[in-house]
Amino acid sequence: MIGGPYASLCPEELRGRCDVLFVDEAEETWPQFLVDLQTGSWRREYRPIEKPDLTTSPTPRFDLLPVERYHAMTIQFAARAAPSAASSATSSSSTAAGRAEVGAAGWMAEIAECHRLGATQVFLVDDNFIGKQRSSPRICCAPSGRVERGPRSPAATSIPRSR
Repeated sequence: MIGGPYASLCPEELRGRCDVLFVDEAEETWPQFLVDLQTGSWRREYRPIEKPDLTTSPTPRFDLLPVERYHAMTIQFAARAAPSAASSATSSSSTAAGRAEVGAAGWMAEIAECHRLGATQVFLVDDNFIGKQRSSPRICCAPSGRVERGPRSPAATSIPRSR
């Protein structure tokens, strides 16, 4: 079973090399795959019809992780877009039309959950910081108290835990 950015960018290179290929977002195709798996009739490839609404996605189960073992918790791909065959495997591919966005409220819920579990640092990874910087302030300045910016880059941002 293979999925993720590379599988979405180059599915033709992976077809025939796995039992099941997930192309693009899996929020809607994964539940269908599980149903198909139970009946023994799964497909070789799963691809969503349209981009899912990530604002309705549940907060990840960070409580399943041993938070004390992490220097920083990482929240990655808060805005996602499936790359097209015409785009390259760079962050610019995620700024294309058809984005699936978690949005500021989703980020803040995930950050709050990491802090609730005892994380003192949360590392945010998202193409908005590189390719769509106009979205960065709306994400970083969401109601959280204060925002600290790193000394060398406006993209180096931390949202400290409320005390």
